[in-house]
Amino acid sequence: MAFTFHNRNLINTSSQIYLSSGSGTAINLFDRKTNSKWTSVGESTDGTTATVSIVFNSATAISDIILVNHNFSAFNIIYDSNTANRFTPDLSVTGNTFSNTSYSVGTTTVNSIDINIWNTHIADTEKFLGELTITKGSLVVFGTNPNSASYRPLKRTIGIERQLLDGGTINIRNDEKFSADITLDIVNTQTFIDLNSTWDSNSPFLFVPFPNTYTANFEGTVKEVVWTGDFDIGQYRQNKISGGYRGNITLRETPR
Repeated sequence: MAFTFHNRNLINTSSQIYLSSGSGTAINLFDRKTNSKWTSVGESTDGTTATVSIVFNSATAISDIILVNHNFSAFNIIYDSNTANRFTPDLSVTGNTFSNTSYSVGTTTVNSIDINIWNTHIADTEKFLGELTITKGSLVVFGTNPNSASYRPLKRTIGIERQLLDGGTINIRNDEKFSADITLDIVNTQTFIDLNSTWDSNSPFLFVPFPNTYTANFEGTVKEVVWTGDFDIGQYRQNKISGGYRGNITLRETPR
């Protein structure tokens, strides 16, 4: 699947979140730390429904729902608390074995979204979800992904490293940040226009490399980033008429 730049997550405060249980871990759904999770309480039995609801302040257009680090095997996603309100495609899932799932639906204006979870990967365990991302659509869908040598993701250590008097080293890691350098050798005209608009906006956005199809797993990378440095995608690959564009993108994660 194509690398994608998405609009920012529409979930940004715990006041939007309503849970059937586990309200103490609500903030974990949008803290951008995939290993900290919302976990249900007293809803471990398969067939018992645990619900994660997101309520917006006003009617909101959405088109993508991404679940990262979860154990849902049977669940559905509906809107406006009405079982008849189904997305296209219908997000009624059974037999799921993936921990990271992403769904692109036809743009739908909603007041709320409900995720109803019945069964888990390991039977009769509490339901959990590391990160929930809901966006109103994509800013850029790459026409061609970079090759492996041209995509250089990195987890940067935030902390200090010190060599002690005896030559040993200590490493104090306070946090980590995502970064990525991307070289694109073939950029079609529409991708160029969308990339240029994204750079011009100088605003944070979500980077999702290798998003999945409806029924496939993906690596779970969803990072809020800024595009730093210059815009050089305007380099002509061969000539203006037939060659398209080429250039570089430098992404750095934003503060949490």
